[in-house]
Amino acid sequence: MNYFNIVQVRIALLALFKAKEKDIVSATKFKEAILYLENFHFAYNSIATGRASRFEKIFSSFAISLKKCASKTAAHKTIDDLLIKPLDKLFPDYQTFSKRFIELTFSKKDHPNNVKTKYVIQKINSFYEKLDTFSEAGTIEHILSETKGAESLNIGNLILLEGPLNGEAGDGIYKEKKKIYLKSSYKWIRDFVEEFENWETANITSRAKKLSKFYYTEILNKSTGKKNA
Repeated sequence: MNYFNIVQVRIALLALFKAKEKDIVSATKFKEAILYLENFHFAYNSIATGRASRFEKIFSSFAISLKKCASKTAAHKTIDDLLIKPLDKLFPDYQTFSKRFIELTFSKKDHPNNVKTKYVIQKINSFYEKLDTFSEAGTIEHILSETKGAESLNIGNLILLEGPLNGEAGDGIYKEKKKIYLKSSYKWIRDFVEEFENWETANITSRAKKLSKFYYTEILNKSTGKKNA
């Protein structure tokens, strides 16, 4: 809710928490449902800017039905049939998602995109680190210095780096930054250095597209060929 400014999801979340308290939802299923809601709202609301009216009834019907469940079997089926499957039909297809994703930017100055872009970068880094939480030490690094112009703000030019190392890297050129990046404990940035011997403005757009596909398939667990209603 803090990242995506979505309040309608509360009714579904409350129903899930109450079911967990009643012990009619397993920890695994509970986590699956929560993560699904997070990913759905990121893709549908934050990226595709879909209408909330399309899922309000889904949440209402789901919450009512889950409240009536008396067993884990019934509760798990309700989560699958009345929450995940209906929302799946609203999930943006890859073309829609990617078109908006590659427009994400981050600036040290206040900008409406900053929050969602920081979320994306942290989410990708957490995937590489195999963690459920975000790194408190991580800060957004502009690989090509932000001073180089608007193009440098694009998500294709961003990665996560520990704060002290970010400060050490400063506005230096990539050749100098690479040595600092290799001091990082983050697998993502070390893999990046191995992949890119040099870094130029021309790399930004292609990497943004690559990140959009990675996010859609690996984090959202969706197929790029799938077309949803």
